Amino acid sequence: MRVVFAAILLVLGLSACGAEAEQQAAAPPKPAMSADERAIRDTLERYVAVTRANDPHGVCAVTAREVIDQIEALGSTCESFVAEPTRKGGPHYSITTTSVVITGDRAMTRGKAVESDGPRSGDQPLVRENGRWLLTTKAG
Repeated sequence: MRVVFAAILLVLGLSACGAEAEQQAAAPPKPAMSADERAIRDTLERYVAVTRANDPHGVCAVTAREVIDQIEALGSTCESFVAEPTRKGGPHYSITTTSVVITGDRAMTRGKAVESDGPRSGDQPLVRENGRWLLTTKAG
């Protein structure tokens, strides 16, 4: 049970490496983004916005049902579970996504998040639920 709790906190704490990386002037033009990649990046950008606003309800709105079910199985609510990690993200929370890989209804992003306590690199899995891309803890 503690391992599940720690894994959920770790993923939601690293969560979302989502805003687009800045292009360097010498970089070749990138191919057009797919609708799914744009939707994934939009989810990650919403996550950044709600983290900056210290909005646990907003974090839960971009969290997959499979994660919420795990949290509830631990005897908590999503909002109370993510309240402290959301607060720690801070008002200057930012993310940069370096890659997005989509496989069916699952995706994995790689990037860097900068929280109030410093930068972190990591991967963030997402799942498509009812046509929406949401944060999850389960890779592909």
